[in-house]
Amino acid sequence: MFVKSNIFLFLMILSYSIVISLICCEYNKNHSLSNIICKPDNKFIIFFFMLLMGFFTLMYENTFEDNISYYIILILLISIYGLIIFDVDNIFQCNIHYFFAIFAFLSIIGFMIYHSFNISNQFLHSLLVLYIGFSILMLVNKKLFFMCECCLVIIFAIFFLYLHYINRNKR
Repeated sequence: MFVKSNIFLFLMILSYSIVISLICCEYNKNHSLSNIICKPDNKFIIFFFMLLMGFFTLMYENTFEDNISYYIILILLISIYGLIIFDVDNIFQCNIHYFFAIFAFLSIIGFMIYHSFNISNQFLHSLLVLYIGFSILMLVNKKLFFMCECCLVIIFAIFFLYLHYINRNKR
């Protein structure tokens, strides 16, 4: 079973790396991740690879047979798809975009809290506190918005990969 989760994790990272590469190419011209993912030139490529990553993520989560974790990730994925579909720069869609942004944020926080306290690991707790700290900084200082968004993505990725490492060593 752990071999399956390793394969799904690898495929998740592979499909997500394409999205990250595109974001890295576009970051100088934009002031938020939402501006990049909603840009018409990027939207369909990002959506396709995020759908692919989402499929592998759900398959990965399914290998652990943890329904709570699975459904939190499902809510996160639906929120991400909503963020991509509804354009932040469109006056008619921006409120819907922000709605999905709030759900994405809450699902990540929920995932991190659930696993931090379920496993009771100091490093996971530290990443959770760091995530909350960068979230507050992002809201307080708009000049650091893009940098904080990127840090939040990185912190969550580290959390997710470390969780994989812990689960691997439990088996």
